[in-house]
Amino acid sequence: MTKEELALEIIERLKKEYPDADCTLDYDEAWKLLVSVRLAAQCTDARVNVVVEDLYAKFPDIDALAEASVDDIEAKLSIICVRNKVSFDLDENTKNNGNPTVYNLDNHDDDDANVPAWVKSLRETAKTM
Repeated sequence: MTKEELALEIIERLKKEYPDADCTLDYDEAWKLLVSVRLAAQCTDARVNVVVEDLYAKFPDIDALAEASVDDIEAKLSIICVRNKVSFDLDENTKNNGNPTVYNLDNHDDDDANVPAWVKSLRETAKTM
């Protein structure tokens, strides 16, 4: 069995075992899911859903979040995280010369100095599946 076949088998078994499984994070745009997943490492999904309401009220789109300072982001997240890497990551991962950074995981050269380590890591993980 190839790794791809194994991965598909695992997905099928999980679907069968948990047919009603769903994402418990609230989002209506992909960038919001990315932010919420990053925050979910700090607390429960339910808590993230409460905190991001205020975050998205202040920063309603990725451009607004990209323009925000680490301190502004951190102020909205202080309920779930003490000054740590999360607000810095959100700030750095949404900026690219003043523009939001969108990474196409399939079409980047891993030798490109502008590709963050986390994107390279995702790509390496995907290759092993």
